[in-house]
Amino acid sequence: MPYLFPSRHLNHRWKHANPEAASHLFQEACEKVGIIGASTHSLRRSALTQMSNAGIPLRIVQEISGHRNARTIAVLLRG
Repeated sequence: MPYLFPSRHLNHRWKHANPEAASHLFQEACEKVGIIGASTHSLRRSALTQMSNAGIPLRIVQEISGHRNARTIAVLLRG
């Protein structure tokens, strides 16, 4: 079965990309197209903001994000 985000590991076999490899690939892609200041965290924050703007309850956004405290996610979404 092919991987959605393949990455070659130390043993030179293809496996799924780990978070560090995905972040590195994202940064390389941003540099190639001239995007400055983007990160995998900014993607995460954008996704959570879009969920909130779509009317998904804060409790659900909190659960998806993995934040333990609702105040933390509320501050994150305010900017």
